Amino acid sequence: MEPETSSDQRRVIQASEILAKIERGEDVEYDDRIIEGDLDISGLELPTEHVERTAFDKQLKLSDDLKLINQQITITNSEIRGIVNFSNTLFSKQIKFECAKFSGDANFLGAKFGGDAYFGRAEFGGNAYFNGARFGEDTNFRGTKFTELAVFRGARFGRGAYFIEAKFGQDAYFGRDEFSGHAYFIGAEFGGHSDFSETKFGVHTNFEKVGFGGDADFRNAKFGWYAGFKEAEFVGDANFGRAEFGRTVDFDYDQFRRNLSFKYKKIRPSQVSRAGMSNSKKKDGRSRE
Repeated sequence: MEPETSSDQRRVIQASEILAKIERGEDVEYDDRIIEGDLDISGLELPTEHVERTAFDKQLKLSDDLKLINQQITITNSEIRGIVNFSNTLFSKQIKFECAKFSGDANFLGAKFGGDAYFGRAEFGGNAYFNGARFGEDTNFRGTKFTELAVFRGARFGRGAYFIEAKFGQDAYFGRDEFSGHAYFIGAEFGGHSDFSETKFGVHTNFEKVGFGGDADFRNAKFGWYAGFKEAEFVGDANFGRAEFGRTVDFDYDQFRRNLSFKYKKIRPSQVSRAGMSNSKKKDGRSRE
């Protein structure tokens, strides 16, 4: 019997085939496929593991019991034509969705990633939910495209977080995140509102050459040793009110087209590696403080 194929000649498989493998505890490895149907593990009989949730996790209504997936999951260069639901899931091994296309909403709400998580050059056609997710190792969203909402609110990144050249078409929410390692957003593009309020950044944070197309909210954010915004462009309002900076901050006022607020910021003039932070003014003469 000939395998089912699509008009672009990629082999078509059913999401139920992948779900059956997960339920049997088998590794999942697919490349260059079209996956029809919803990849939703909510109805699977899987072992669970209890975790302690924070007060904020409870506000997000995350489950205390995570479905446990002990095998490696690799779905690359493939299109998933349905919703994806791995909410409240514990991945004990590496997962890889590089160059995958998510046609519907993708839900990783409250998921915990024990190994590396690769989403590089993936495309999220619907909303992407990573609220309250826990990334234990390296996290790669390099070159990833988010067409709709990208929600990482309350996520924690244990090691390096790479959003280099990622594209956010709509609003992106990283508020109350924690980056224990490096956070690289170099060359990323934010088409809508970008929220990094109350976020705790690690030792090295880099927003070099980032385009903020909407308002950027960094209120009450805490930066580590280095915070780089060299050649970043802020088209909308930029709010760094009550933000705390470490040893070095790298940006200048020529990058801001509209209102900029550093009200009650915690920063010394000696921390700024480029000129003019404490007494620069906008072209219309109004203070940027």
